[in-house]
Amino acid sequence: AMIESAASPAGGGEGGDDGSKRHDVIALANACEVGGQISSEQVVSGLLSSVLQKLTTVEDTSAAQSGNEHPAVAPAKALSYVIRNGGNGPAVAFHETSSNKEASRDVIEALCTYKDKEGRNTTNRQVGMSKLVLPNEIEREGKDAAHQIDLAYQILPHILPAYGNDAPVPLATLQ
Repeated sequence: AMIESAASPAGGGEGGDDGSKRHDVIALANACEVGGQISSEQVVSGLLSSVLQKLTTVEDTSAAQSGNEHPAVAPAKALSYVIRNGGNGPAVAFHETSSNKEASRDVIEALCTYKDKEGRNTTNRQVGMSKLVLPNEIEREGKDAAHQIDLAYQILPHILPAYGNDAPVPLATLQ
């Protein structure tokens, strides 16, 4: 229940735009710091799953058009805070979780693989004479691409601290 609360957009959070404190996120970071690697793995896995779930579902683009944050930003902020303030465990857990080969759990990959309004995967576009595109389709695809870039700019600043952390990187991520 604490992870779901931290993944919800309730006021910007610690270090957020409005400067309010998210005690649920602070508690998760403290749990990681004192609870060891198992706690860190559970917290990071839950927050990362929330980010990925919200990125990979077909979303209503009206939130982005109205200037509101994408639903994946709140769990990304919480994950960022936990990685920066939860000791070394969350950074190690993040790299171990995102390098899992069985399940795609990479935020960068999720940002590059998005679905259009009909739920179709739009990363495998064909280019060339075999795929002629009408001007209206080109304009729509340009808007989709611009939306995806805006989404990446909302999410990536919160995930990047995991890559700059001084925590030892697990051997599995180096192979």
